[in-house]
Amino acid sequence: MEINNFIKIEDLYKKTNNGLDIFLHYYPTSVNSVNKKNGKFKIREEKIPSTNLYQDKNIWYLKDHGSGKRINAIDLVMEQENVDFKVALFFINQSFLNGQLSRFSEIKNNEAEFVKVKKADKFEIIYNKQFSKSELAILGKM
Repeated sequence: MEINNFIKIEDLYKKTNNGLDIFLHYYPTSVNSVNKKNGKFKIREEKIPSTNLYQDKNIWYLKDHGSGKRINAIDLVMEQENVDFKVALFFINQSFLNGQLSRFSEIKNNEAEFVKVKKADKFEIIYNKQFSKSELAILGKM
């Protein structure tokens, strides 16, 4: 079983203001796009801002008119943190929601920590307890 079976995407969006909180974390100036109908912001060096946020079916998306790319909040985390989908869900759950959406949030704070290893450009999940075979099967390959 994969970690993302424990973290429902709809719950993740509900707890992050439909993804808006994640966009605002990575791009604080994107608040202009939320408060103004056609407000744009910069995500790179450019003369005129060419990116905006918008909602589609209550989910927030980023539209980069410079590249033509459209991404949701999970895609943004995958891109910014250089992780795959499963790790992005876990990262959002741990970093933005304090582990609220996973059964692993029941693990006491001193038994598990989520660490970003900057040099390796990846995340490590470090557990200070022995897991049973059934718990390891639930975690799956990481």
